[in-house]
Amino acid sequence: MYSVLLSLLLEQETMVLRLLLSLLGTSSIAQVFSKECTVTHSGVEDDSPAILKAFSDCQVDSVITFSQANYSAFTPVSLTGLSNYTAGISPVSLTDRRC
Repeated sequence: MYSVLLSLLLEQETMVLRLLLSLLGTSSIAQVFSKECTVTHSGVEDDSPAILKAFSDCQVDSVITFSQANYSAFTPVSLTGLSNYTAGISPVSLTDRRC
């Protein structure tokens, strides 16, 4: 019951935020994303299934992140139905660097 109430509250807050941003004329600058997906890198295998899964799970109002790796897409991937999404490469933190 609480999860349903929380979900409704978050949905209402998102709608209010979008309304306020549109009234301020800054809706094109600030975007509200409801979901985030990370494309997992397989290592040596075909990464096409992981790419397709991330873009399918996060088609609308989402952020899709690739970690810094060499992805291999041996199988063609068709990305359709996408709307208001951002795709990018996650930054490498200083602790991730190896000398």
